[in-house]
Amino acid sequence: MAFVFQKMIFLVQFCVIVINIHLRFASAEFGVVFGMFGDNLPAPKDVVALYKSEGIPLIRLLEPRAEVLDALRASGIRVVVGVKNSDIEGIASNTNTAIEWVHTHIVPYAMDVRFVLITVGNDLIPGPDADHVGVAMNNIQSGLNTFNLTNIMISTVVSTAVLEVAPLPSAGEFTPAAKTTMKMILYWLHGTNNPLLISVDPYNAHVSDLGKVPLGFATFNSYGYVMADGQYEYDNHFEAVVDTFYVALEKSEGDTVKLMVAETGWPTAGNEPHTSIENAHKYNQGLITTVSNRGGTPRRPDTELDVFINSMYNEDQKPPGDAQYWGLHYPNGTRVYDLSFS
Repeated sequence: MAFVFQKMIFLVQFCVIVINIHLRFASAEFGVVFGMFGDNLPAPKDVVALYKSEGIPLIRLLEPRAEVLDALRASGIRVVVGVKNSDIEGIASNTNTAIEWVHTHIVPYAMDVRFVLITVGNDLIPGPDADHVGVAMNNIQSGLNTFNLTNIMISTVVSTAVLEVAPLPSAGEFTPAAKTTMKMILYWLHGTNNPLLISVDPYNAHVSDLGKVPLGFATFNSYGYVMADGQYEYDNHFEAVVDTFYVALEKSEGDTVKLMVAETGWPTAGNEPHTSIENAHKYNQGLITTVSNRGGTPRRPDTELDVFINSMYNEDQKPPGDAQYWGLHYPNGTRVYDLSFS
């Protein structure tokens, strides 16, 4: 499968070489993930209305839902939509399956829904389906080309599971299990000028190692604590993780590939004392303020970073515990806490 992907990489250069001359987002912007694992969530039209009233310009859908896409028509909200992990192998195995996916989930809405990117797989690398991801990306590109929808970007989402444990960002590199797949995907992303999407999770990093990731460092409230890494200094875990990815990209000939944060956030309950409204507010407001004001990271100060916060609502059908409480809003639409996106 990996060999097939290597051969297919060159074909996509001819198909999309003039596409994606630059990323669609001119400066750093913030979106919010709309997770749908709840039995008490608002109607899609009310969800879209809340995004608009809160001034949130980007929405990420983990999978395409017809009723949500219908509600997004003519809304002006830009949409990142995912191919479900369970669909990846089939799409990788047959280009016609990919074309049908695009025909079913994108084409009916493309005239009045502002699709900007399709994520092909979520956190599948490393793993048994890793070799399918690149081929599926290429096949989805073929599907978009079939319907002349070549302005929609394609990528995949990876977590820090693709990275070696690194004491400092400068030591960042991909694990042996992930390296070969990541190098091929980075080559494809370079050829299409599409970003790599990453998930950044200071909350779980803090909970897993309180000494290494103190609460203040995790929540943008380091009170003078700084991680020194040569000429670079870090006062928060988020930027340290992003720069660890950048270093890993550089070591795998992917230094021209940009990053986009597919999800990050902090839960308000379910694992006290680490979870609280106060900690969640500190993290998400600190995130918005830091990314907006700094423009980039210590290693890439001039590279804007688009970020999706997880998530719009608390979701009661997720596993018990903190997983249910990442929302910025209760299902009735009221805010869990005030958050300014400007």
